[in-house]
Amino acid sequence: MEDRYKKYVEYICGISIIVFVILKWIFKEIEFLDALSYSTTITSIIIALYVAFFWKINPFENVPKLKKEYYGKLISTYDNKERNIKIFVKQNLFETKIIFESGESSSKSITANFYDEYGTTMLSFGYINNPKAIYKDRSPIHYGMCILEIKDKEHLEGQYFTDRCTRGDIILQSKKVKNFLEKVLITK
Repeated sequence: MEDRYKKYVEYICGISIIVFVILKWIFKEIEFLDALSYSTTITSIIIALYVAFFWKINPFENVPKLKKEYYGKLISTYDNKERNIKIFVKQNLFETKIIFESGESSSKSITANFYDEYGTTMLSFGYINNPKAIYKDRSPIHYGMCILEIKDKEHLEGQYFTDRCTRGDIILQSKKVKNFLEKVLITK
């Protein structure tokens, strides 16, 4: 088990013990097994809420907190064309899922992982790409890998490669930054 997960198991055990002691202290006549059952239920609810939501507001949590949507450009070595892309991120404390969309296809992550590379936080994910029907003759369903540097919460940049021996560069910005840039460009 990774050290990161061991830490959470220790926290869960500690929370469960604290809840059990509080229940026994408040409800002095509660049976041991009832207190154990209630403390397990309460701890499970606390942990479920933390994993889904509250980890994002914990400043001591090391998991990168990504935005839900990113927009950007992809340049493929296949044809050197620039394509507009969108990436949707669904994230909780233990899992990150990526959905990628372009005008020609969509991809869904199979795996995703954060890691540190010489002081820079990276996001890598494997995916399966499913092209739209009109593109399948030149672009069949394929697997790929994407590695993105998390410049900050608003900007991601990196490369991808596929089992079709194609690769390319990706530049992404959050919806917030995209909306800001559109407003600035429209007003000028």
